[in-house]
Amino acid sequence: MNVGSNRISETESRAIDKGFWVVSFLANWAKPCKTQECINESICKDPACINVATVDIDECPVLSERFDIRAVPTTVVLRDGIELCRRLGVTNAKRILNQLVKHC
Repeated sequence: MNVGSNRISETESRAIDKGFWVVSFLANWAKPCKTQECINESICKDPACINVATVDIDECPVLSERFDIRAVPTTVVLRDGIELCRRLGVTNAKRILNQLVKHC
């Protein structure tokens, strides 16, 4: 399930509890988040892409609280719903993919 730049809702959040995921927590009002959303879209163009999603912190406060999000953008790499690592600020695709390789 490549969610890409589509925002995941609270009701869809159970999907991130299975498999590898890159989840970026964003806010519409933060300009750096728009950059991160474009980066996530570029990751999804890779045919070997793992699951990628974005979460609007204002629309999904429970999910944001679950991962203790204090700044945006924050990108979290998950395996079966468990956090493997996180990056604060805009994170380029190469850095995200390198984090995935470390944990696979």
